[in-house]
Amino acid sequence: MIQYKEQDVYLGCGDLVKKVALVLVIIFILTIIGGNMFWNHKLSKTYADAKVADKTHHTQTAQKEKMRKWQEQSKIEHLTARLPESLKNKIRYASSRNDVVKIMMIVGSDGTGVAEQLQTQLNKSYGSDLFKVNEQNMGQSTSLDFYNKKLDSILSLRKSDQPDVVIYTPFIYNDDHKVSTEDSEAMISLVYKNFTDKYSQLTFLVQPPNYSAKYDYINERIDKMKTYAKDQGITYLDYLTEWPKKIKDRSKLTTEDGHTPNNQGKKVWTTYLTSYFSSEK
Repeated sequence: MIQYKEQDVYLGCGDLVKKVALVLVIIFILTIIGGNMFWNHKLSKTYADAKVADKTHHTQTAQKEKMRKWQEQSKIEHLTARLPESLKNKIRYASSRNDVVKIMMIVGSDGTGVAEQLQTQLNKSYGSDLFKVNEQNMGQSTSLDFYNKKLDSILSLRKSDQPDVVIYTPFIYNDDHKVSTEDSEAMISLVYKNFTDKYSQLTFLVQPPNYSAKYDYINERIDKMKTYAKDQGITYLDYLTEWPKKIKDRSKLTTEDGHTPNNQGKKVWTTYLTSYFSSEK
């Protein structure tokens, strides 16, 4: 019978334990390596997916922005279709740079409030604050007073306040019995020349005061002014084509003095101007 020494048994068990331990260590190391490789692969895939998603997002954002600009440009082209090219270019330029087109309305006391209404209507038409409408109200000044005493201050505005468009309403009612028809007409040319000499890129427009519901001779002066402005080659905004022909109907659009427009009269005036600037005529 073979005899095993106790020491040999202990040595055999020790070798077995070492081998098992070594296998477990190897398995543990392989598990760690495998897990690390798995997570590295997963992280790489996640990063790659994130880059693709980010690129897709940027592409979609760029496409949306491009579409938005195209739609905005198309809208501007539509709204300015009937405007003079120089004015159309001003609006295009301002729109492309998120700037504003500055409109200055020079009126007497009978034109108060029209600028504010025009501002509101243009915002609605264009869907943004593309225009800034400013009213320069000369009160009871005659044409001569305006030219001799107030025009220079307007022409000396700082650059940020200088107008792109001037809409001048001759002071026919203020001039009545104070300034002759010929001098009132001459002031149109002088004001036009001063503005265009000072601001070479300016768009200068003339619009009439509204017809009187009381005095035909005033209406004749207004009609003569229209002929004069056209003969001088100055753009004339004839909103009086929308004004009632009959005296009784005109009185519904004016206050008691027969010529200062009431709210309904201002609406007729403003609607015409809005149509002009948004090519809806």
